[in-house]
Amino acid sequence: MLSTESRESRGCCIAEVRKEPGLTSALDGITSDRKTWTNFMMREELGIVEDSISAPWLHGLVTMVAFVVVGFLPLTPYMFGVAVESQFAVSVIATAVSLFVIGSLSALVTGANWFKSGVQMLIVGSLAALSAYLVGGIVKDLLGISI
Repeated sequence: MLSTESRESRGCCIAEVRKEPGLTSALDGITSDRKTWTNFMMREELGIVEDSISAPWLHGLVTMVAFVVVGFLPLTPYMFGVAVESQFAVSVIATAVSLFVIGSLSALVTGANWFKSGVQMLIVGSLAALSAYLVGGIVKDLLGISI
């Protein structure tokens, strides 16, 4: 009897070759070595491709710069002469736009739909911001701390 993972591997193979002959021996060859099998499942079932990064420090630098730039956007209304009564609203809008843009750009890496990725990031980021805001309010009320 085939294990669940073996059936999934078999399904990946069938989807690729669309025929049965020789599939069992090919599958036996793949599943006999745990590393080969894991790589096969990561690539074929999950769509994860191993990235051979030649300069990881460059990727890290680009990521850091992106975080600094995007993290700076919500602060701009407080630093560049926006009317005091509008600062919070402008900051919220700048944050929402930056979250949507980051999510949309992530589609370049993931291959997902850019609009859907943007909306997902906007929703997750908004929920995180709302949670932080609520926790801050609770801490303020419980401990009398105002920052």
